[in-house]
Amino acid sequence: AFIRGMQGDKEMSLSTYQKALSINRELGHRKAEAEALSSMGEVFQGMNQHEKAAALRLEAVSILEALKDTVALGNAYNNLGNI
Repeated sequence: AFIRGMQGDKEMSLSTYQKALSINRELGHRKAEAEALSSMGEVFQGMNQHEKAAALRLEAVSILEALKDTVALGNAYNNLGNI
């Protein structure tokens, strides 16, 4: 999905990340859920939809805070700061 997004196929990229998000939510895999949200935020950032990007990345931060995953949380805050 990342390469598709870099090549300009943002809708395909978002669709793939949305599928990953849905599966991870269904399985209760919270860290992977946060990763999908952050990736979707990156795509929206590339589309200059900064509010949507920030909302998705804040949701990822919230999940990682609950998991107390400090390494992933540091990366998530870094991603949020790049918006």
